[in-house]
Amino acid sequence: MAPINMYPDIDAHLRRAPSHVVLGETREMAFDWVLHRLAAAHGLTVSPRPSVDEIIINFRGGPRTFPWVPYHRVVGGEVRPETFRDAIVLIGPTSVVLHDVFPTPFASTGTMSGVEIHANVIDTLVRGDRIRPVPRAVSLVGMAIAALGAAGLAARLRVARAFVAVALVWVALAAGTVAAFIVVHVWFQAIGITLALVLGYGATVVDNYVREQRERRRLSQFFSPDVLNEIVRHRADVSLGSRRRMVTVLFSDIRGFTSISEKVEPEQVAEMLREYLTEMTEVVFRHGGTVDKYIGDCIMALYNAPFEDADHAAKAILTGLEFQERTLAVSARWEAKLGVQIRNGVGINTGEAVVGTMGSRQRLEYTAIGDTVNLAARLESLTKDYGTGIIVSEATAEAVRGRFFTRELGEVSVKGKALPVKIFAVLPSDIRKYPRATLTTAATLVAVDGGRTCVVRTCDVGQGGVSVTGLPDDWPAGLALEIRCDGATLPRTLAAQGTIIWRRGDAAGIAFTTVEPDGEPVIAEYVSGHKPR
Repeated sequence: MAPINMYPDIDAHLRRAPSHVVLGETREMAFDWVLHRLAAAHGLTVSPRPSVDEIIINFRGGPRTFPWVPYHRVVGGEVRPETFRDAIVLIGPTSVVLHDVFPTPFASTGTMSGVEIHANVIDTLVRGDRIRPVPRAVSLVGMAIAALGAAGLAARLRVARAFVAVALVWVALAAGTVAAFIVVHVWFQAIGITLALVLGYGATVVDNYVREQRERRRLSQFFSPDVLNEIVRHRADVSLGSRRRMVTVLFSDIRGFTSISEKVEPEQVAEMLREYLTEMTEVVFRHGGTVDKYIGDCIMALYNAPFEDADHAAKAILTGLEFQERTLAVSARWEAKLGVQIRNGVGINTGEAVVGTMGSRQRLEYTAIGDTVNLAARLESLTKDYGTGIIVSEATAEAVRGRFFTRELGEVSVKGKALPVKIFAVLPSDIRKYPRATLTTAATLVAVDGGRTCVVRTCDVGQGGVSVTGLPDDWPAGLALEIRCDGATLPRTLAAQGTIIWRRGDAAGIAFTTVEPDGEPVIAEYVSGHKPR
């Protein structure tokens, strides 16, 4: 006689078998343990009894995994006695009507009879292959390691790569869990480790996203959206720390801003300044520059930082030229409102400076320091004295020689420098040496550096060059090319060599370097017979 009681888990499935059952005030050995002891006493080969209060049953399969023999056949003598030799025989009901069926891991719908569950328990005890759960402490340590590992992968890799890595770790853990269960009957609680991987990865990804958005907001005041995306995308490779590098520095401020402030209400000044700086910042970003800082009405921009840009000096000058144009548009709007004009001056210098994140513990800024910066600021202030919109240093002028219209202004003494500095004015591209005339016809351009060809539309022509529209985006200023145009009212075909000296959108100016012998009379004849521009 022994109790057959078993107790289901919280999900109503039977997985465990107790070694003893408490009946009233007594603690009796459970039925399966008693049978195990009797089997050992009668000479059957059995494994030692485990010294535990309960075991996790190692089910062999679903219902009818063990042979079933109907009781009436045994009583009727239909079953030979040899069928039960050296076997443990259990007798019990299997009918669903008697309500002695239960759900188990292999019979989740509750179709395994109680007697077959006992058969699985006895078989587990005889074989000695009970399922051994990993201790809770080991599971907790494994969860902690999994969470930290997933967090480390998410912190070091990009989101997609980290996800793949975590997924591969999970697959490896799942395979290891299944192998341990099958081979050595050890049960790792994989759901805990899975949750740890998900939480470690998810929490780190969310934290990285929050930090990235905060960093984006902080850096967006300095960098264009494209540069900012590159910084965030390659944050492991991009250093914003301070280091010496070649840069072009641009300073620009509004002329007569103090007198404007005296005439206009502070709220209107703030609104006007916000509109002006917004327009100028868009120009800086469009030409690949970095906004260093705003100083009242002054804007300071850097080129060739934080990424290398071989054309940084030219892009700074293009920014200055567009500043002049956009300022006129802003001025027209505010002149209509308040009757005040806005004009600005631009100073540009190229040289080495220390560039990077600098400041105090409380506040850091991405900026540049050094003599190159000081000279650029000084050149901007000289634009008022020389009555020109843009002044560049000799270093900048040399870097863009032949690409822009410049005029030497002479030499100036600058505080902190022992020798005078040679300065140049940059002139708008519509200041021309030769008279020009409207010319609307197709022209074929051939790039000297690779034989690329494109067809453009001419706008006007003069003995010094021609302006065109429809130029491809990848044909930069400074590109040497051959040009050929005919048709329209040209007396003969015009063939020449030239250089792109300015670009604005798809429009460009081409300065002739060589004109075919009979080309100059063609141009002179055409210009003289048409309306000059």
